[in-house]
Amino acid sequence: MPSKVAYTWIARISAFIWGFAFIHLFKYILDNIYPFWSGAVSLSFFAYLMIFIVWVSYSLFFYFHPYRNKLPGILYHTIFTINALIFFFGIVNIGEKNYLNLYPLLFTFQLLIYFFFISSIFPSLLPFRISVLAGILPGLITYPYIGNIYIDIFLPAVVYLMPIGIFSISKVTFSNSQQRMLPLRQSIDMLRYLFMGLSFYGIFDVYRERFYITVFILATGPVLSYFFFLTDKKKHHIKYGIFLLAIAFIFSAGIYSQLAMTYWSAISFCVLTVWEGIYFKKVVEGDLKREQILSGIALVLVILLYMISPEWIAIISGLIVFIIQSYILNYIAKGYRKTISLLFAISLLTWAIVIFTSYLSSYKRDFLAHQKTLDINPPPSLKVLNLIKDKNTILATNLFPESAAESFSKETGVQILSVDVHSSTFLSTIQNIAIHHPGAIQLYTLENLNPYNKLNGEKYIFKFTNSHKINSVYIYDYNFPDKYHDAANVFSLNDTPNIDPLSIELWFSFTSKLSNWYLLNKYDEFALKVMKEISAWYDTPALNRQIAHIYGILGETQNELNHLQKIYEKGQSNTEDKNLLLELNFLTGNTSRAEQLCDELILLDSENIIAYQEWKYKIIKRQSNRFKLESLANTLRYMGDNLPPDKISQKNDLLRRIQQDIQSTPQWEEIYKKEKNRQENIAYPE
Repeated sequence: MPSKVAYTWIARISAFIWGFAFIHLFKYILDNIYPFWSGAVSLSFFAYLMIFIVWVSYSLFFYFHPYRNKLPGILYHTIFTINALIFFFGIVNIGEKNYLNLYPLLFTFQLLIYFFFISSIFPSLLPFRISVLAGILPGLITYPYIGNIYIDIFLPAVVYLMPIGIFSISKVTFSNSQQRMLPLRQSIDMLRYLFMGLSFYGIFDVYRERFYITVFILATGPVLSYFFFLTDKKKHHIKYGIFLLAIAFIFSAGIYSQLAMTYWSAISFCVLTVWEGIYFKKVVEGDLKREQILSGIALVLVILLYMISPEWIAIISGLIVFIIQSYILNYIAKGYRKTISLLFAISLLTWAIVIFTSYLSSYKRDFLAHQKTLDINPPPSLKVLNLIKDKNTILATNLFPESAAESFSKETGVQILSVDVHSSTFLSTIQNIAIHHPGAIQLYTLENLNPYNKLNGEKYIFKFTNSHKINSVYIYDYNFPDKYHDAANVFSLNDTPNIDPLSIELWFSFTSKLSNWYLLNKYDEFALKVMKEISAWYDTPALNRQIAHIYGILGETQNELNHLQKIYEKGQSNTEDKNLLLELNFLTGNTSRAEQLCDELILLDSENIIAYQEWKYKIIKRQSNRFKLESLANTLRYMGDNLPPDKISQKNDLLRRIQQDIQSTPQWEEIYKKEKNRQENIAYPE
């Protein structure tokens, strides 16, 4: 019978293989499952949810002991076996990529259950966690021949069925025993788990460049702790440990504002882990009830912090550290020298200063993080509307916003069914529409549908529709705006009937609603695109006004002016159009045109004559024309007092300002005299 040493080495090798298989499975989930959910959550948040599954599996192990208790063990292994067999049968029968892309929800559900059970092995490997870590680290590196289905999915199943030596040696049990200095240890554990959680913030996506450095720092803590456990047999007095702990907190405060949050939290985790390994001789962790509770609290807290902006996360995490330090100070102040208490007081003061400094630089920032929203598809060519032959035709599509299409359908009876599709349910949505709306034309863009918008993604869609006998499903590609296609054919939108039997006014009504929706949701360029396209068929004053309005929002003054001028030249301008033209010409420096419009408006809108005289005053002042200014002053003087009292007050105020301008500009007097003299000496031929 093999000796205990042999069993130990078998267990260590098994732990190494488990670590290698586990990290490959974790990477496989992030690389292949996450794309289907990328429209809803960030990659780092998704990774935290995976870690939460590991924590649940880890904690349940200590309640059920599936490798030592008969009934829970049978239940565990039965569920794992049934799920794994169905899962592997699907992969082998139709292929991994087909299974993933054709049935993403089922594939995700089965893979997460599989991942849950693979994670449940870890508690039995706690005595060999350095071996686990040694397997995880090389697994993080991508090798050209290792990343395949056999390593990523099948190897973890082999590891799950490898209890040789591991479970006969590992005596990890759920422990709730009393330990010395429990309040201090609880505080340190809480901080360590919090720091570890914070160190993973964003390193899978936003701060991807920090990933390897952060992981290296985190791995250094357990490795050094285990090294001191093996080499340092001396029992150290906790008094010196608490003294060093206070210095460690001061050091952590020093790097708080100097390093990125991922780095200072990883370094703090490493320091506290090594400190605990030296002064409490702790290497194995997670077998205590308090550790599971504290790690769970820290994990949930970090997940909640994802709803907050990074600046405020740093502030809140600093406050948590401050509060826990205050608790430690209250605990140790009763039994230790004043020097240690003073050091902790200095640490608290240091933390208060750095937190307050961080607050001063961040309090004006938004508290909540900008939540990831589903991307809006750009507007397609309006020729796709020609696919609707009559009011009995249903067009199901994700090309248009739901509210605009729904409002238009209710008012007109034209059936545009706007479909809010997500990658994980896309194919089931196609099937559902085919069942509830037989004969509907389904036209989709894959623009924001990961992973179907990748190379060869379309083939899985058409393979699904063919196998389920679903017809009239087409793909629209923005690179070819006048075409759409199915699995075998490409169709031209130019070949579809021109608007008839529905009138162009009907499409203008829809594009107006579409444009208003884009404007309301700050997609101004999309609004402009649809209005400019419809203008090729439907050139009306109302359309030109809308296009001019959108150009105004975009700050394109000259284009705004051009469209209003087009209305004016056709004799279709109203008073509001001319007012806007007056303002735009003045802004662009065309004062003569602005003056002309101002004179027109004085004749058209006598009720607002003082307002237009005010405009004329601005125009003439910019022209620096003394004669016109004198003329305007005379006009105001002869206007009479038959105006309403408020208009008389405005007129007198304007006249006073004109006179002040004339008197305060001496060079005008010189120009005036020269011009007058020139006119008096003009010699006309006999």
